[in-house]
This record gives sequence, C-alpha cells and structure tokens, in this order.
Amino acid sequence: EYDRVHKIFRLFYGLGLEHKDHALKGWNWGKGEFGKAELAFNVQNRPAFEIPYSEVSNTNLAGKNEVAVEFALPAGGNETGTNGHLGGARTKGRKSGAGKDQLVEMRFYIPGTATKKENEEDGEDKSMDGSEGEEQHNAANLFYETLMEKAEIGEVAGDTFATFLEVLHLTPRGRFGIDMYEASFRLRGKTYDYKIPYDNIKKFMLLPKPDDLHTLITIGLDPPLRQGQTRYPFLVMQFKREEEVTIELNMTKYVKHDAFRTNVL
Repeated sequence: EYDRVHKIFRLFYGLGLEHKDHALKGWNWGKGEFGKAELAFNVQNRPAFEIPYSEVSNTNLAGKNEVAVEFALPAGGNETGTNGHLGGARTKGRKSGAGKDQLVEMRFYIPGTATKKENEEDGEDKSMDGSEGEEQHNAANLFYETLMEKAEIGEVAGDTFATFLEVLHLTPRGRFGIDMYEASFRLRGKTYDYKIPYDNIKKFMLLPKPDDLHTLITIGLDPPLRQGQTRYPFLVMQFKREEEVTIELNMTKYVKHDAFRTNVL
C-alpha cells in the first residue's frame, strides 16, 4: 500500500511520500519542537505525539521549570458531538470535537537553560536547541513564550475598549489587570492569564461587604475558570465603595450605539 500511495502522490501532486517511524516506547521524556502549525514531542528523534496550536486555549508557568498547557473545551453539542460520540472539527478554525472524556491539560517539566533560534527568512522555525554565541534563557520560560506566540494566545481580535489596572480578586486570589474587548475580556496576572468570552458569563451580582467599606462584584462562569486542577465557577472582585474611576471608552459612536442600543456620548 505504501508504494501505491507513494506513486499517487508523485504522479498527481509531484510530492514524495516520506516514511516516518513513531516512538512507541511509552517514554514521557523527550524534546519539544515547534513547527509551523503544531508542537511535536519527540523521543529519540521520533515523534511521539503532536499538539496543533489551534487546540491550545491557554498556557501558564506553573512553576520555575514547569509549563501548563490547557486545551480547548467543547463549545456545544452541535459543534462537537458531545453525546458520547467523537465529533471532530466541523468547520475550519473551530476546535476539534471530543466525547464525554477528554484531555484538558498537559504539563511539561523543562529544566535547565536553552537558546532561542529563529529562521531569519520566514521567522517560523523556532526550536529549543542551544548554540554558541547566543544568550541563554530559562528553558521553561522560553518554551512558554514561544508557545504563547505560536498559538496566538496573547492576541485578541479587535481593539481594547477599556482597561482596568491591578483589580483585587478574592477568587482566584491576586491582582489582575482587566482588558475589555468586543466579545471577551482578559485577566492579566503575574503568573496566569485568562481569556473569558462574555458568553461564559451566566450570573452577575453586586454585593455589599459587611465592613461597609467595600463592594464585591461576583461573576458566575460556565464553564468555570481552571487554574491547574482547581476550578473557579465564580470570579469575585473587591472595590472600595467610595472610590470613583473615570474611563474613556475606546469606541466610535457607531460601535457604542450597536453595543448599548442607545445614543451614548
């Protein structure tokens, strides 16, 4: 069959069919290589598995030498066939479908240092190889930054409508910057970044705190926010009750009218 398929590709497409052996030993250590459309994990120079960048929804530094990679969850039964049967991607650009059970997170332990190698012609080939005369970086940080760039996790379509700096969150605990976009908002922390579509917001509550000094904004999410193995079905933000902030919305009057269905100055 290989010879037959090889002849077909050569005759009709002018391409050669390469025979590639996969790693079948079951080892969980190897080398990650970034290609044009996917991250390949190789064991003894043989591919063990590949992760398409389109299936990566988020990535974070879980430790000094540990990188967590989160995968996209099914958006709905019509798109993914979540009735127990494998669905697969229905249209180009959508996340691949899955059944009832699916892999949602993978963690890589990446010790030592590495150098960033770029292809000057197209800027697409980046690897974790080291070479003389290049600046050394923490290997985990370099892996994280490269994956962020390749999977376009840090990029959100459209301009920022509004930005709130250093907002205190009680759940998950920490201070996060909030960037508001047309269809989603992003939480930017020192360790974790999250992109949350507005469609995921199911509840919104404004609650006074018993100390009479603060007000809590509680946002219910479905699916919940994930940080490692912890799920957060609610975002809880704390604001000073008497504090006032003036923010100029980065919107044209036409966008304001479409968004608020009224004339906004």
